[in-house]
Amino acid sequence: VDIADNYNPEKYIIVYPNPFSDVLNIYFKDNSSEKKLSLFDLSGKIIFETNSNQYQFSISIENIPTGVYFLRIETQNHSYSKKLIKL
Repeated sequence: VDIADNYNPEKYIIVYPNPFSDVLNIYFKDNSSEKKLSLFDLSGKIIFETNSNQYQFSISIENIPTGVYFLRIETQNHSYSKKLIKL
């Protein structure tokens, strides 16, 4: 079994609060590589996108409408998606 098959992003990435209202916080326990963060609405439109190598990141997105969004985080070796609710 390959170690990559056992990768559990919930151990390394914390996204809070969910649901959120104005600010979304992302905390990475593993800061070994640059990460691409993308926030999409249900239609697939990119709402926010950035690259970061920081272990903690906050997105201020008070100006988007309430609804369901998807956060995608990509590293060199892994990809992680999370469903988020904006109040």
